[in-house]
Amino acid sequence: KIITFFFILFAGTLSVTGHARAGGEDFFLSVSPSFPKAGQNFTVEARSLTFDRARADIRWYVNGVLYSGGVGKIEETFTASGVGTTMNIQAAATTEKGGTYQDEASIDIGSIDFVVSGDTYIPPFYRGAAWPTIGSNMTVRAVPHLYIKGKRIPTENVVYSWKLNNNPMYSQSGGGKNKLSFFVDNLRGQPHKISLLISDRTNTIQFEDSIDPPVHNPQLLFYEYRPLLGPAPL
Repeated sequence: KIITFFFILFAGTLSVTGHARAGGEDFFLSVSPSFPKAGQNFTVEARSLTFDRARADIRWYVNGVLYSGGVGKIEETFTASGVGTTMNIQAAATTEKGGTYQDEASIDIGSIDFVVSGDTYIPPFYRGAAWPTIGSNMTVRAVPHLYIKGKRIPTENVVYSWKLNNNPMYSQSGGGKNKLSFFVDNLRGQPHKISLLISDRTNTIQFEDSIDPPVHNPQLLFYEYRPLLGPAPL
């Protein structure tokens, strides 16, 4: 009898869409990392090929509230808010000649949970999960939490692009395909880095994250048999 247990290994968080108001190369924002996690610090840089940023007075706003500013303030660090929220980062620049420019980056915070299971055997009453082992099949399921302006995108409307050790898994990718299954190589120490890029069907928003789930060696366990109570739980 095969008993399969599931366990959540990792939770990640999400994404950025920029909306230019000045247009083109005049003034635009760059977010790093592109997919900040909830509670993670991220940096937004104001870029321009038109004017000298170091001489411009640049003001930074979060959801319309002044955050910081000053001459040559070409970048600022922010902390990502909670899952399901939207952060609107605005930058307004005034050049030394009086020219004005502005741009905005909308950052929708979300997450992915990776749920891993192994097609392995565990004895009855075993208090633990069935971990993947060398020579077994591993299955990874993604639980996306993808939002646009606070509205969650239904799981069936999410497009999944899987990679295993940086190799695209085209046959297991696509709309609604939130599961990746593969054989765990017999070579000890062989990495199994799993990357996933998710997006909505219109590709308005994206998020990418990865995990490297552990692979365990099989173990031989012995029960204590109790005449009145039967086998003791392990």
